[in-house]
Amino acid sequence: MSKQRCQDETTSTEFLDWMQYLDDDINAFHREDYFLAQIAKVFVQANVKNPKNIKLDDYLVKFKKPAPVSRQKKLQSMKSSIASWLGIKK
Repeated sequence: MSKQRCQDETTSTEFLDWMQYLDDDINAFHREDYFLAQIAKVFVQANVKNPKNIKLDDYLVKFKKPAPVSRQKKLQSMKSSIASWLGIKK
């Protein structure tokens, strides 16, 4: 699917839903994260004198969740951006 077709077929509310999903998904549980952290932990444990001090949580990336923004504010921001792109002044 081309970028233009995607833009034509996606409404602004659908776009906001996807943005919310992606914001939530970044902090979601992913098995791959734990699998890769476990591999990193094993490599480090093989190269230190006291491997029992190494914890799995030390190798998991923790993301800071931004302050929540209401759906209405996001929509207004999108409308303002689109209006400025089109040269429409309020």
